[in-house]
Amino acid sequence: MMTGAALHRRSRWQLRLALLAAFVCISATSLHPQPMPTTLHSAARLQLKPRAAPREHVARLRGGRGIEDTSTGGAGEPHSLRFFCGTWNVNGKPPSVPLEEWLFPHSDGDDVDVYVLGLQEVQDLSGTQALITDEEKGRQWSMNIQRTLGAPQRYQFVAARQMVGIYLCVLVRTELAPHLSDVKIMELGTGFLQQGGNKGGVAARFTLHGARICVVSSHLAAQTANTEKRNKDYRELVRRLDFNLADETPAVKQEDLFVMPDIAPPLDGDGASGAVKINPAIKKTRSGVFGSAVNLAQLSSFWDSAKKDAEGGEKKQGGKPARDALGILDHDLVLWVGDLNYRFNLPEQAVLGLVEERNWKMLYEFDQLNIAKKAGDSFHGFIEPPLGFVPTYKYERWGTGFAHKEEGKGLKRTPAWCDRVLYRPINPLLSTECEAYRRHEVLGSDHRPVSALLHVTLPGSAALKAARAEVKVEEEVGELQSEVDGVSSAVVESDAEGWAVLPPTKRPTLPDKQHQHHLDLPTKHALMPAVSNLTASVELYDTSSEILLVPITSDGGPALSVDKRSQKAQWIPADDAALRKKIAKWTPKHMVHGTLGIAKLSFASYLVVVTKVVGVGSLEQGAVHAVAETEVLPVSVGPPVPESEEEKRAVDDREYGMLKDMLVGWNLFFSRDFDATQTQQRIARNADDGCGGIDGAFVWNANMLAHLGQPPEHTPNASRDKLARSLVIIPAVCGFFQELETELQGQSLKLALISRRSRHRAGVRFFSRGIDADGHVSNFVETEQVLMSDTGTSSYVVVRGSIPLFWQEGEALVTLKPTPTLIKDKPHHEAMGKHLGELAARYKRVSMLSLIDTSGVEGPISQSFKATAQPFVERGSGAGKDSDVAFTEFDFHKVCGKTASPAAAVGVAMLLDAMEGMTPENLFLRLRKRGGGWEKSVEQGTVFRVNCIDCLDRTNVVQAAMASRMLIEQLMAHALIEPGEYEACMFAARNGYVPPLPLMSKMLRVMWADMGDAVSVQYAGTGALKGDFTRSGKRTIKGIFSDGIANVRRAMQNNFADGFRQQVIDLVHGVAVRAPGQPIAPALQQAAGIGMDGIEDVDVTEEEEELVEEEEEAEEEE
Repeated sequence: MMTGAALHRRSRWQLRLALLAAFVCISATSLHPQPMPTTLHSAARLQLKPRAAPREHVARLRGGRGIEDTSTGGAGEPHSLRFFCGTWNVNGKPPSVPLEEWLFPHSDGDDVDVYVLGLQEVQDLSGTQALITDEEKGRQWSMNIQRTLGAPQRYQFVAARQMVGIYLCVLVRTELAPHLSDVKIMELGTGFLQQGGNKGGVAARFTLHGARICVVSSHLAAQTANTEKRNKDYRELVRRLDFNLADETPAVKQEDLFVMPDIAPPLDGDGASGAVKINPAIKKTRSGVFGSAVNLAQLSSFWDSAKKDAEGGEKKQGGKPARDALGILDHDLVLWVGDLNYRFNLPEQAVLGLVEERNWKMLYEFDQLNIAKKAGDSFHGFIEPPLGFVPTYKYERWGTGFAHKEEGKGLKRTPAWCDRVLYRPINPLLSTECEAYRRHEVLGSDHRPVSALLHVTLPGSAALKAARAEVKVEEEVGELQSEVDGVSSAVVESDAEGWAVLPPTKRPTLPDKQHQHHLDLPTKHALMPAVSNLTASVELYDTSSEILLVPITSDGGPALSVDKRSQKAQWIPADDAALRKKIAKWTPKHMVHGTLGIAKLSFASYLVVVTKVVGVGSLEQGAVHAVAETEVLPVSVGPPVPESEEEKRAVDDREYGMLKDMLVGWNLFFSRDFDATQTQQRIARNADDGCGGIDGAFVWNANMLAHLGQPPEHTPNASRDKLARSLVIIPAVCGFFQELETELQGQSLKLALISRRSRHRAGVRFFSRGIDADGHVSNFVETEQVLMSDTGTSSYVVVRGSIPLFWQEGEALVTLKPTPTLIKDKPHHEAMGKHLGELAARYKRVSMLSLIDTSGVEGPISQSFKATAQPFVERGSGAGKDSDVAFTEFDFHKVCGKTASPAAAVGVAMLLDAMEGMTPENLFLRLRKRGGGWEKSVEQGTVFRVNCIDCLDRTNVVQAAMASRMLIEQLMAHALIEPGEYEACMFAARNGYVPPLPLMSKMLRVMWADMGDAVSVQYAGTGALKGDFTRSGKRTIKGIFSDGIANVRRAMQNNFADGFRQQVIDLVHGVAVRAPGQPIAPALQQAAGIGMDGIEDVDVTEEEEELVEEEEEAEEEE
């Protein structure tokens, strides 16, 4: 026979075992992922409600059982009422202070008709107290509120409920009680195991004078970084809290003013039955997370049931929602109070500075709830009165100041407006105005209570019913249209095979409509605009002696014939009789989109045709498509290289494989509608002056197309551009193109990021450095950020390129970071002059920004760069006005650190502030719609040329930061943000903070990080370093570890694979190669005295090609 103490100890240990079992369930679920259980309390739904047909749904609203107005108020009389909505996180302390200052801030309360009061942490939430409800704690607060308000003489309790630490009560004036009906109360935990009542909400609903009113008290997830968890908690409450009006469970018992429903009945019995004997003092409490007593069998049953519900749940009434069930947003008015726990996206010192200035408007722009509401992630459609008081958290319990750490260094928590009151008048006939929104100086907790006094006008039950039915019909039509749009979106995703939608890759849901409750994803997503795939319009004929490409459209231009014997290309008019005769006899191999040209490798030539393209977006001028798949056809009779020549064949096989791989890695894109090699500004400028043409520097396959010759003009109105005279030809751009679409301020907008890599001095990292005699630099990339909206288009251009000096690197096999070495006796000044002159001619004013170290191994070349650039800064490039060149030196590693820590953001912000004063001309192009055309309002007058050593990692971080600031300016120019938002964004940019535009900022960061990775892969073979900083604005352990791996991969590839890769690039671009065959590693190349300065672009004429071919044929005969 066990003693009482022994039984008590046993019960405690069995409770611990039950909790341990719960954690085991979590671990098992993480190892074998299952849908997260989504309910424990009551019978809350786990799925979106299936919709009935609109007519049936309206009929249900008009006459459903338990839903019609049963109050005694007049059907047509308006009623004006005052609602007091208050919230206070009491920090687990019992009521020990008077509540008059909170509940009667300016009067005795007689003028208030309805009190809605929410409390959080009414009990201590440490240990097991976070899992069970101590009903006595809530009863103490109920009695205190009753005494303060004079209940039941002056006010009567309508509903009262405690769920662990969350408490809600509703009181009305005694005279209003006869006009109340359909009072119900529900609860939902979203805390521990996604079910615990330490977080979640309690909701009550009632009908008053015919108006359906729902009130909610909630406590959402804590911690500054848990914004998305808070958003999810809100969406779960909206989605899963339903009121069954047929349920007869009372919302409050007047005999004790407080009641909790049983979730699981108390289990009595001995230990052999599996039940747990609990402490009698605890047994009086009812309705915890797992009931008032816990055993392992019950926990297992709960877990199985929750998983079944999460996977689909029990269908109600043949798959339709219960006719008597209403969700939170199925009411005319929703009042929401609570510790919502939203913080500021600012560091502590910035918050304190704005609090000291009492700059509430600026502070509100960085408030996470405000940001989430704008993005549609939570509380969409809810109204919060203007905040004009000091943050309500976190204070000394009995003091007036913010709580400091024990050691006195800083605050325990950054101050925040955690405690909020919001309301949402859903019925358009219902009028709601806020008379006062304030915080109250009631001590005893680390929070301060908050209240809002609302003046609500109810138009009467008849008018409300009619408006309710009309709103429902409109919403049903809107949701049906959304489903149709969703089907269209799914088709686009399938057809585009992953190209049409970029991460996040889900169709945006509408903001929380009454029957479209939020899912886990944000309501607004960045989508790539749907672009129809280009239909293949060229027939490919491949015979033993000839390859023939014939456009199938009448205006497609001439056909292309490649003779396999002579390896010559010839253009044939579309109406040529011999051509028509061939087509009639031959059967086309398949349809293609055109050709990229002929690639002449060391021992063989290949015609590259494009077999598949995908739409990746569009600019104002037309659609842009990416080369998705190619076919490489040998331009020869028989094998490209005879099998007898094993050595040559091995080289050709390797070059052939390398070519096919690089055709994918180059990220080639093009447009049939406009010149994709030009920026928006050059396109507009060309349209103004009547000239133009394709920019040959950015036609990546220009040399391959040159082997085809020039197609003749086939119509009088043929394009001036020779490369656009036939659909057979595809002038492709190498680099990056991505476009995302979203909405802001009710306007649709598209954001495109385009990078164009120059074909001059093309190559890979260790084999292509510096400048050549013609002023071309390695790794030169032009990047354009284009914003398109209903009001117009704006474009911001920035470029990167290798240090414009003759230099190289050695010792690549010895160290991961070779030493850059300046090559002496080279015309550095003349080459830099040509380079700057070309930039000034293309972009007007050039502002050079050097990010290389001013000391250490990079120090000497940094000093040479500055010294060589100084004369051009003083007298200009010679291509334009005298002041068309600027130079800024910014030692990135010295200012920001080598790990791109948060200090980097501050350092870059300081840099951008300094550079703003050095760029007197506009930094981006603005085009606005005027009538049926476009008008150029302002041109971009200055282009930044940014470089580090590789023009990859540091360059990408800085360029992304510059682009973020330019995006703010672009959004303001498009009237897509308000002046207050603009000021907040600029405040963030100048101080290195994240701008309070989460969706746009995330879109931009993702796009720039993706672009940085693409450009880095093309040049260095791996993604960009510090990419986690560009993508998220902060450094992570994972990112630092990934950078270490990437460094090793770069070193291995650069030393043992890139030599061969460089050789193929040189062959494709028509660059003279010293000797075909195996490549030379950088260190060995330097030891052999072979420098990259010996490799130059060579323009080869047709006569020279024929001469070379004759010499090769003679050698083969010998």
